Amino acid sequence: MKIHYSAVSFPRTLTLLAVLSAARLVSGATYYVSTTGSDSNSGTSSSPFLTWQKGINTAQAGDTVQVQAGTYRNQTASFSRSGTSTQPITLAAASGATVILKGSLVVSGWVLDSGSVYRHDGWTSYFGTWQSTPADARDKARNQLFVNGTYIQEVATRAGMFAGSFFIDQTAQKLYLWLSDGSNPSSKTVEADNTSGPLLTTNNQSYIHLQGLQFQHCANLPQGNAAVRLSGGSNCTASNCNVQWVAGAGFEVGGSNQTVTNGIFNNNGQLGLHASSATNCLVQGCETSNNNNLAGKQFDTGWEAGGNKFALTRSFTVDHHLSHDNHGSGIWFDVDNEGATITNCTCYRNMQGIHYEISYNGLIANNVCYSNNLQGADINSPTGQGIYVSSSAGCQVYNNTCWGNDTRGINISGPLRGDGNGGNVYSYATIAYNNICAQNQAANTNAKDYSLDVSTTADPNLNNTVVPFSPNVSDYNLFYRNDTHNFFSASGTVYQTLGGYQSGTGQDPHSLWGDPLFKSSAGADFHITYLSPGIDTGTTISQVTVDHDGVTRAQGVGYDIGAYEKSVLFFQTESLTAVQTSGDTHRIFSEAGLSGGSGTILDANAINDYVIYNVPNVAAGTYDVRIGVKEFNTRGTWQLSIGRADNFSGSASNVGTPQDEYSASAVYTEYDLGTWTPASTSDKWFKFLVTAKNAASSGYSIAFDYIELVPAN
Repeated sequence: MKIHYSAVSFPRTLTLLAVLSAARLVSGATYYVSTTGSDSNSGTSSSPFLTWQKGINTAQAGDTVQVQAGTYRNQTASFSRSGTSTQPITLAAASGATVILKGSLVVSGWVLDSGSVYRHDGWTSYFGTWQSTPADARDKARNQLFVNGTYIQEVATRAGMFAGSFFIDQTAQKLYLWLSDGSNPSSKTVEADNTSGPLLTTNNQSYIHLQGLQFQHCANLPQGNAAVRLSGGSNCTASNCNVQWVAGAGFEVGGSNQTVTNGIFNNNGQLGLHASSATNCLVQGCETSNNNNLAGKQFDTGWEAGGNKFALTRSFTVDHHLSHDNHGSGIWFDVDNEGATITNCTCYRNMQGIHYEISYNGLIANNVCYSNNLQGADINSPTGQGIYVSSSAGCQVYNNTCWGNDTRGINISGPLRGDGNGGNVYSYATIAYNNICAQNQAANTNAKDYSLDVSTTADPNLNNTVVPFSPNVSDYNLFYRNDTHNFFSASGTVYQTLGGYQSGTGQDPHSLWGDPLFKSSAGADFHITYLSPGIDTGTTISQVTVDHDGVTRAQGVGYDIGAYEKSVLFFQTESLTAVQTSGDTHRIFSEAGLSGGSGTILDANAINDYVIYNVPNVAAGTYDVRIGVKEFNTRGTWQLSIGRADNFSGSASNVGTPQDEYSASAVYTEYDLGTWTPASTSDKWFKFLVTAKNAASSGYSIAFDYIELVPAN
């Protein structure tokens, strides 16, 4: 079969799913809620309630409130009793149902006001206040309006309206709307917020389970006023829940032992998700993207805005999290956090990837942070970084991959600052091992790819009881740039080369300089390939026993550097030896669409032309064989056979079926040929034999990008 080449996918292996399903050891009654129900009903499947609140008020420990498909409006929900460890209270969408609670009303009754501006009279909902000179979204009203699901920008005055905007005259109770195409909104679905929330809160109760619920539209305040809240209490879970298009933060985690899995918290005004004063909580397999991007309503990114922000937490874990395109940090722990764990996350196109600030003892491991950018900030500001451990102590930064960020890949520095708990802290006692830091400084060549505070004595004003002073230590890392810009900054001293930095600081004695040889940085696939200098050259880390994909470390004689352990055997064909051909020209060609920027072509002109590549040191086992190719209108059809290099004719056998490389236009794709099981470890020959050509093709040439062998687990 053919698999077209695409960007890397992000696995969301949820280690606690079993907990979520097993926690309900004792089941109770089930009550039903429907958009066609009534709160005077009995709550059975044939006589359902109308509101979530009625179901919640009725449910006792061990009971389930099942919400039927539909959009629910003019209601919010709050729990007033707890479940128990064996009898939680569950609020869940019906199986397969799309259930949405919206804090908005559908607005109709539009009349033409003037020009292309239409008006709705008698609108009484209004949230917030417009300041005369607003600094950010905190100084603006929080009203929201959507037309056919598209966000419309609010303006402060009727005179300030433009095509694609709305205005509310609070005194006159009039809602004005000017669509971008100037049309009458009466034929469209117009929704406007009518509550400041919260849409749902667990309200300091414990053992509450939320499952499969969606929430949209809420004119909530910023900072500590999320639209949906696991607030206080303990041992609550939210799985497969979705909060989008609210004015402030989408989701809040507070209390202790709370678990949030597989949630989507995107397109919100201030933050996707935040937590404060939370202990032993887990956010796993979630996504926070495109937050703080609402037109005209952006919050100050130095205050509290972006994908996530966590403060005053203890032992808080964020795992397998995807955070991208936020205006602000992707994952931000700020002020008096202790023992946070940030693992297996992917952060890109944020102002910062991962930011750990004024906090202690964070574990930051197996993360991929790439293409985080300035987003209009001053070019010399501390933004556009992959990982920023800022004025924090006792952290462990292990096996991360940071590539293509606007300023720094990794920055471990920061001045003495108050920690919010009566002490102060700066950057010390942090260990950075096994990281890849490559090709950063995309926007600011005056920045340094890698910055490290290398002070060896404590600041005389240091005062906290959490982490005693010791110097930062960095080693076993892989660094690379393909130009001559200064790469290292060590407490302000700049070094261009790894050797100069090593001799000047004593740091990174085992670290390496070299191209990591990613599978495809352009395609956001940062698995390292078989010639990478990062293979087997890391050091063993007891806290990091698997990689970003869950592959056991180490696969070879030592840990691989970066977020991925090389379990897949990946060979660029331009790096392989073509040991035999049929006599036709075999050549290397370069194109941006190829995984490593180059590939190979056999200029075949007839059936039975062939090329054989030597693939070195393939271990015994079972592999899925995948071949990357460039299809085109001059291509032939080939059959792959594989055998031992020392006895090819006696051991070769066909793998897969003949593959037709013809396409009317250029296509970069991957063929999955199925499994192959070599019996012994040795070099193998891969023979590509031309067997035919498509009737539409004008030639027999065959073109290759890579050979990939995926071990069967």
